[in-house]
Amino acid sequence: MFVCVGAGYNGDNITARSAWLGQAISLAMSPADTLIIADYFNSRIRAVGLDGIIQTIVNINGTLGVPIDGQTATEARISGPNALTYDPAGRLYFSDWGAPTFWRVAPGGWRLVVLLSGSVCLMLCP
Repeated sequence: MFVCVGAGYNGDNITARSAWLGQAISLAMSPADTLIIADYFNSRIRAVGLDGIIQTIVNINGTLGVPIDGQTATEARISGPNALTYDPAGRLYFSDWGAPTFWRVAPGGWRLVVLLSGSVCLMLCP
């Protein structure tokens, strides 16, 4: 466990202890024991490795928007990541409250795949 010292965003590739978050609304643990954080108000999904370093894995620029199916996760624009989970194959799933969409991120290639969108997602996504 770590303690974040500020609210907002102050960069990547720094220690998680010194990182600022804009509301960590959901957490998940990857199969590789990486802590995944839905950084809601920064519109990013971030990861803390076993070395304690935090980095953005979805929406590296933090720009609000709607991701495109097949886009790389680091370049995808999202608006409100919240629910996070992994499947046994190591694929990350997340919902984007701002879109409203439910996404799957493939391991390795980090490509986004839309699973649900629109009113169906509003009923199923938190």
